[in-house]
Amino acid sequence: MSGEGVDLPNDWKLVTTGDIAEVVGGGTPKTTISGNFTDEGGHPWITPADLTGYTDKYIARGRRNLSDQGLATSSAKYMPAGTVLYSTRAPIGYVAIASNPVTTNQGFRSFAPSPEVDPEYLYYGLKLARPEAERLASGTTFAELSGSNAKKIHLPLAPLDTQRQIVRLLDAANSSNASALQHLTVARRAVEHFRQAVLAAACSGRLTADWRQHNEGTVSGDLVSTATSSVMQDREVPSNWVVARVADIGTVQLGGTPSRKRPDYWDGGIPWVSSGEVANCRIASTRETISALGLASSSAKVYSVGTVLIAMIGEGKTRGQAAILDIEAVTNQNAAGILADRQFIDPEYLWRWALAEYETTRAAGTGGNQPALNKQRVANLVIPVPPLNEQVQIVRRVDQLLGLADGLRTRIEAASKRVDRSSQAVLAKAFRGELVAGG
Repeated sequence: MSGEGVDLPNDWKLVTTGDIAEVVGGGTPKTTISGNFTDEGGHPWITPADLTGYTDKYIARGRRNLSDQGLATSSAKYMPAGTVLYSTRAPIGYVAIASNPVTTNQGFRSFAPSPEVDPEYLYYGLKLARPEAERLASGTTFAELSGSNAKKIHLPLAPLDTQRQIVRLLDAANSSNASALQHLTVARRAVEHFRQAVLAAACSGRLTADWRQHNEGTVSGDLVSTATSSVMQDREVPSNWVVARVADIGTVQLGGTPSRKRPDYWDGGIPWVSSGEVANCRIASTRETISALGLASSSAKVYSVGTVLIAMIGEGKTRGQAAILDIEAVTNQNAAGILADRQFIDPEYLWRWALAEYETTRAAGTGGNQPALNKQRVANLVIPVPPLNEQVQIVRRVDQLLGLADGLRTRIEAASKRVDRSSQAVLAKAFRGELVAGG
């Protein structure tokens, strides 16, 4: 909220944070000296990282505490209970109230309010003022709100009794919205569990059990003999299915990356998939392209439409995720391409299997700091193979059911956004005086 064009009730006034609070900075002692910090006891010390994902209004301490030495050798200062902590960089706008005396690092400008201001009213006001705080920030590497600019944030100030009334109303609205968001989170998890259950049923034969009662199909005899000799038959599948290795039903290849030092190797029109783009999706376009020279200079290979990709590296969600190509494309060396032998397997079924096997595929990766798959591990992954006509039926049913799940997920996300917009709308009304009598 800026200071222009603000129409307030007669007994309200528009102030700046510098008018109603002392603005206090923080500090960090040398992190290379372990004696500056302590895990237990010590002086409560809070950083913006401590407020990441933090939803409570009050906070007592962060993940680490300062020792007496750390406090004495830094610019961190004790602030009284009721001080409103406000992160002013990376990112701007995290806010919480100190429930007891605390210190912070330099990522905060904290507001110790004057007696005419309820700390909880200031807490909500700073939430509303985040866009203004971001506009007041400056910096080249990252935006930061300076101490002087932190004093310039505008706030409509109601009489103290009205402030407390507004806080009670906002608390009630927040509680209602939090409950709604919690229900949406439960619904989101239920949809994800449903998706995984569908994929698991698809690759075990349960999804098409009724179809098999009225339809027949057999797996190629060549695959039966190959799979029997290469895989221990320890998975329960229908009698006319075969359990095989990926290497039995296709060819596994790896990609490559042309030199970044050669501009002529890039932006040449050949779609190039990074492992980060292999995200349980269909790929019809890529962020980058390479040239024919770049292709020739690297180990990248042009994959045909229908190639199934598996990301081989990444400690987060990436490793084990799968995609299918809707275009001809090449990949980097961190993605395995599975070229399906179509006499044995439909690429569309192969991709659904890869989605179902995400956790198993991730577990196949080993390594030190960053576990990874490799070509041989991907080739050795075990896949249940139905007859081709049943594969087509499985894909049809999976897509139908996942389409329903996607529709539910879209509605859940839309509802979540409505709750967020409602929260902001109520906050704005509160600070225009529209929620209280006489406003």
